[in-house]
Order: sequence, then C-alpha cells, then structure tokens
Amino acid sequence: MPDVVQKLWGFCNTLRHDGINYGDYIEQLTYLLFLKLADEKGVAVPKGFGWATPRPKPRPATIGAPKRSSANQW
Repeated sequence: MPDVVQKLWGFCNTLRHDGINYGDYIEQLTYLLFLKLADEKGVAVPKGFGWATPRPKPRPATIGAPKRSSANQW
C-alpha cells in the first residue's frame, strides 16, 4: 500500500506543478484508481475505457513558439 500512496503523491505533485488545480487532479486520479481496481477485480467497464486502454489527451501546441520559414532565416 505505501507504494501506491507514493505513486499517487508523485502524480499529484506532477499535476500541481503543471498548473492543474487540486479539484481537477483529484478527479483524474480517482478515475484512474477506479479503472485500476475494476481491472484487478474483473469488473466490466465499457470497451475502450478500461485500464488496459488508457487514452492520453493530446497536448496543446506551444503558444507563442516562433515558426521558422524560408523567409525568416536566423
């Protein structure tokens, strides 16, 4: 159990440092714990939403990053 607690705190710290507020990361971590427990206990979840098939959110493009073009050589 301590290993799970340490992993959760590690996820919390990562999410907090990325600017995600407390309520949002608690919701996300709770959902991940539910999926993991459902997988371990054999509880059916809708296809494509189980622990074995997580879907990462696409990362947004970097705002304000300079674009290189042939007209703008450095």
